[in-house]
Amino acid sequence: MYASVAIDIQTNNLKDVYDYIVPEELINYVGIGSRVKVDFGVRRVLGYIIELKNETSYTGEMKEIAEVLDFSKELTIEQIELAKKIAHDTKCPLIKALDVMFPPFLKTKFRKFIRIKNANFLDPNIFVLFNNKKKICLTSDLVKKYPRISREIQKGNLELEYDVYSYGKNKKIKMYSLNESCENIYKDFTGVRKDIVKYIDRKGQVTLEELKEFVGCSNYIVSSMVKDEYLIIKEVDLINEKIKDKTKLVNLKFDFRKKEIKDKYNIMGNKPFLFSCNDDGFANELYLDICIDNIKQDKKVLIVVPTLISFYNLYYYLRRKLEGFDVVNFSGDMSNSNFYENYIKVRHNEYDVAISTKVGVFLPYNNLGAIIVLDESNYNYLSEMTPKYNCIEVLKQRAAYHNAKIILESTPLTVDNYYNYYKAEYNLLKYTVNVSSNVNMVDMKQEMFKNRPVISTLLESKIRNSLSRGKQAMLILNARGYSSYIKCKSCGEVIKCPKCNIPLTYYKEKEEIKCKYCGRKLEDTNLNNSISSKCKCGSNELSLFGLGLELAKEHIENLFPDAKTMIIDSGTLREFEDYKSAVVKIESGEVDIILGTSNVLSLATYADLDLISLLQVDNILNFSDYRASFNTFSLIYNSLNVENVVIQGFNLDHYSIKYGVLGNFDSFYMQEIEYRKLLNYPPFTEINKILITGDYKDIYYCANYFKKVYSSIFKVNDMVLGPTYIKLRKGVQLIIKNNDFEKLSTLIDEVENKFSGKVQISFERYPRSLS
Repeated sequence: MYASVAIDIQTNNLKDVYDYIVPEELINYVGIGSRVKVDFGVRRVLGYIIELKNETSYTGEMKEIAEVLDFSKELTIEQIELAKKIAHDTKCPLIKALDVMFPPFLKTKFRKFIRIKNANFLDPNIFVLFNNKKKICLTSDLVKKYPRISREIQKGNLELEYDVYSYGKNKKIKMYSLNESCENIYKDFTGVRKDIVKYIDRKGQVTLEELKEFVGCSNYIVSSMVKDEYLIIKEVDLINEKIKDKTKLVNLKFDFRKKEIKDKYNIMGNKPFLFSCNDDGFANELYLDICIDNIKQDKKVLIVVPTLISFYNLYYYLRRKLEGFDVVNFSGDMSNSNFYENYIKVRHNEYDVAISTKVGVFLPYNNLGAIIVLDESNYNYLSEMTPKYNCIEVLKQRAAYHNAKIILESTPLTVDNYYNYYKAEYNLLKYTVNVSSNVNMVDMKQEMFKNRPVISTLLESKIRNSLSRGKQAMLILNARGYSSYIKCKSCGEVIKCPKCNIPLTYYKEKEEIKCKYCGRKLEDTNLNNSISSKCKCGSNELSLFGLGLELAKEHIENLFPDAKTMIIDSGTLREFEDYKSAVVKIESGEVDIILGTSNVLSLATYADLDLISLLQVDNILNFSDYRASFNTFSLIYNSLNVENVVIQGFNLDHYSIKYGVLGNFDSFYMQEIEYRKLLNYPPFTEINKILITGDYKDIYYCANYFKKVYSSIFKVNDMVLGPTYIKLRKGVQLIIKNNDFEKLSTLIDEVENKFSGKVQISFERYPRSLS
């Protein structure tokens, strides 16, 4: 027998799949998807078996598979096909696409162990293998015994481990109780902490799920109280296994409008559904109803979310509503052991609903009846690491493979998807309720005459009113640092990073000027309004321009000295612990004014808000991205869920702002689609990105050659933008507007061959940004 093995080699111009002989003793223990070690040249490399066959077309001397890493099939046929599709679509090596099918912590864990759990009932032929040890490594020497070992694992007499990650039948549950030594401190608690103490005091000991359901708190604030030793955790055995009684599943009742949405979903075929809903309560009920319907049909449901906030909100909601059923979760903040336990459940089909962030998109799900994707327009679904895939396209392929329905939720709908709905490529589910926000628009050109460059008179009044009522205010500004750019007074030159060629940002709190891309710092910074450093013209008279978050905070603290203000952006939330700390402070009322970039809007669910303000909202329109208008509209649209909204800017007449304030997506879409059609942007073309690196003269020659050949083959002009030199990447970039990926892929291959050894070409089919 022969195996086609995808191997991990970094050499250009070599194929990445080779045939190897399967040794006779391994024939019964290898399968498609098994990880193996094979000899390639003078090295022994990792590989994946992607095909088993009785004949090979290779006529040279063949090598045998050297070692089997998995005695069970680790990848499914679906995962293999998925990897092939990703490798083709993203033009990456197949081995890289196969790698993402494994959970990250398992990819480097090659050793398996078996541990004795019940020696009294263990097969004697297996017992003697342990030689008085409790645990032994599962090696190739035991390959002939593996069928018996596998049976003993199924019986519960043996336990399987991946290094330190084990999976067995002993379950424990964490119970929370009050620390009696803190009795005098509890009386001083307020807000959410006070509610937690009252509930636990009444119940004695409770689970985290109980606290989230009956108190309405986040798991982060509970964790902080454990860390501060206000709460005590005790692990107890979970004696009662879950009893799946389908008769206890509730039948949700919907009113006429909601029932129309549900019936439309049930009646229509498996064409992807677009779902737009500004009522979170109904959206959760619809997801729950879909889960219940699939459980009754013995089908599984996969729900994918872009952020941890939306992940936990929905996970605990479904855990409460589907009591007795297995709702498993996958996220980047899970411990490896918990992730592995849930991974095993998925592999063995021992779950009902799976909720995951991007980390669980490739797991070996079986028998899927529905896939639900929340906030499908979120950039987090676009991978920045090789392979640079699009999660949405992956999930659509998985839905087709399982003949499952897929819902792509986005509020508002994206321009691309709405256009494709009109082309009958999607079904549409739309449910909106009237939102009675009091929206105020402030023209900052007028405020500048009043010396109010940051906080307008109206916004100051609104903030004071919110604080006086014990509410929190959220202010959003998409500019980090103190000043977003620095100018020379003599020649007007903007000081840029010599490596990345973007304006340097001044950070007053750290007393530094640096590039927000590469972190390169400018020396000799002082704290005055002018910065002691020379421009290209020789002048050292530099001035600060542009509004950043630090400067906004400075203005806020001058106006509201008694208010507690916190900045939340990518600089302050570097680690997951920073994120948890921010949630706890917001939820417990330790912050009065929340100031951050647009991502901070996702934290609104933890705040007691009655005011959201968008500072300089028109700044987003200046970003070098064809999606800038949609991003502006979307930010405004999703801000209209609190009592008061204040929108500040210098160009408030733009259609994205005008229709965003009205919540009028249809009118925005009609104007935006005409703009994109005129300039050949998606959905009329696909936007791809190519980076060419190498010697300076070669990269420009290659880029211009590519443009010339592209125009000749596709019979179009102005569809390739560039070349633009990217200092950070030390190469030139081309932006390609393309309508035929297969033809483009062939062209890239031909250009790579022509310039082989001179340049390297990196292709992005789904770029997160165009800069």
